[in-house]
This record gives sequence, C-alpha cells and structure tokens, in this order.
Amino acid sequence: LEMIEGLEVETDYRLESFGSIEYSHHHRKLPERVPWGIQMIQADQLEVGPFPVKVCIVDTGYAVGHPDLPTETVTGSNASSTSGEFWQWDLDFNGHGTHIAGILAATSNNSVGVRGVGAIPLHITRGLDDNS
Repeated sequence: LEMIEGLEVETDYRLESFGSIEYSHHHRKLPERVPWGIQMIQADQLEVGPFPVKVCIVDTGYAVGHPDLPTETVTGSNASSTSGEFWQWDLDFNGHGTHIAGILAATSNNSVGVRGVGAIPLHITRGLDDNS
C-alpha cells in the first residue's frame, strides 16, 4: 500500500470461498464508500424508515455468509430452470446477484467494503443461471 502522510492503515488479508467465487477482504481503518450507482440514482437521499418494504431480487442468487451482507433480514425461494435444473437461492456462483444485493443492503458502519442504500429486507430467487 502506498502510504499517505498522517494516515494509519492496518492491513489484514482474509480469503473466503463462496461457491466458485473467492472474495478477498482487505480490512483497513478507512471509511466505507457509498457506491457510485447509489449516488447517481440519488438513493443516498432516501430514508428507509421504521417499516421498510421487502425488495425481491431475481438474479443469479445470494452468497449467504458474505461479510458485508445481512443474513437475518434475507429470505429466499429456490427455482428451477426451463430445462429442470434446480437453482438454490442462497448460492451465487456468478456473483451478480450478490453484487445487486450489496447495492441495496450492504451493512454500513462495519469497516468492510461499501454501504448499501439501507437496512432493506431482501427476498432472493434465481432467474438467471451461473453463466448469465
């Protein structure tokens, strides 16, 4: 890491595997970023409120256990492809569905990754295969 005068950085590396995708976590004592897309659609100006609406994501799945994503406010439904292949909602070998979930609901103030729009309850199902 390039050092900036007056900035203290603590570096730890942890590698975890979720399906066939490996996530490398580089923990630093720096503020979490608000993703560019959230600012572009002005979602950072919204308040989630005390009774948030559950959002359904139909994508490639959800990597349960991802360190920056919630587990207690997430539900899901398994699906089947048109060819009869079983698709489990809580696995994401592609990573796109997990990325979309992070934009909406990444945990804030945990010093990991980015922050999402807010503490939004999610329901996940698969509508795309691992190659989409």
